[in-house]
Amino acid sequence: MADSQRLSVQYDVLHHAVTPLWSDKSVRWLAQWFSDNGFVRGYGSGSIPWSGLINPYTGARSYAQAHFAGQIVTASTPDATASERKAGYRLVPLVKDPWGQITWGAGNWEVNRACINIENLGDYRNYTLRDGDCKVLADFWRPHDQKLKGATFILGHQEVFGASTACPARIMEKRNLIVDMINNPKKYEPKPIPKPVITTKEEIKSETIPYTKENVDDERLLVGDNRIIPGHVGTRTIVYTVTYTDGKETKRVVKSDETTEPVNEITVIGTLVVPEPPKPIDTSWLDKLIRGFVKFIMKFFRRTK
Repeated sequence: MADSQRLSVQYDVLHHAVTPLWSDKSVRWLAQWFSDNGFVRGYGSGSIPWSGLINPYTGARSYAQAHFAGQIVTASTPDATASERKAGYRLVPLVKDPWGQITWGAGNWEVNRACINIENLGDYRNYTLRDGDCKVLADFWRPHDQKLKGATFILGHQEVFGASTACPARIMEKRNLIVDMINNPKKYEPKPIPKPVITTKEEIKSETIPYTKENVDDERLLVGDNRIIPGHVGTRTIVYTVTYTDGKETKRVVKSDETTEPVNEITVIGTLVVPEPPKPIDTSWLDKLIRGFVKFIMKFFRRTK
């Protein structure tokens, strides 16, 4: 049940907890820590019982002095959702029914009755909220702001409680950004990633294959009668299909690979040796012998007549 003294929420009061970042803590652990811390500080011991504050994870009474804890989410955050990990920041409920219950974080009764107190984990004296953290805060607050037609305020603790506190330190450097994000959400929507431009083309790479020289003996050719049969180089031609993504090569596939083998240069060397012709035989003695024999016969026949 909502606190009967609760007013229509008009204020989002930002605090810094001056704690470690505690990105490795669960929502249950954080809710219990803030309850224990509030109890130690005497919260709830005054005239107002605050009995309506309930730990949303245990069902026990809570003494938390804020409605939410702003927690940076990292890979070590044990129970973060996928969307929280993507955003890198989340708002952890510290009490049940934060819109209906009053917490004492602002230190100003009238403001507390009409505000949501958000404690940001960390020491924001040394740094400020990141843009992504601001977007989570803006997305959280926008539906309520629209419901009240813009009649809400983003305040820092110091503006409510006075100069006695420096809280929320440098967080207020981002107030204008949070307000602008609430009012102009489309301005901060992530720009769509353009589809990559994919093109392909063929690329031809040619290389020569040198030929060699060799000698071949040919016994049909005379010695010294050499002949050269010309050779020619071979070629290897590779055709690639190349894919480009946004002008950069991302893939290369061999479409064809053809080789024309080289033809060697051949020197044909003649090895035929022609023998010298034989010297002519001296037959003059035989001629003389035949002529003498003929003369003898002729003389013989003359005598016999």
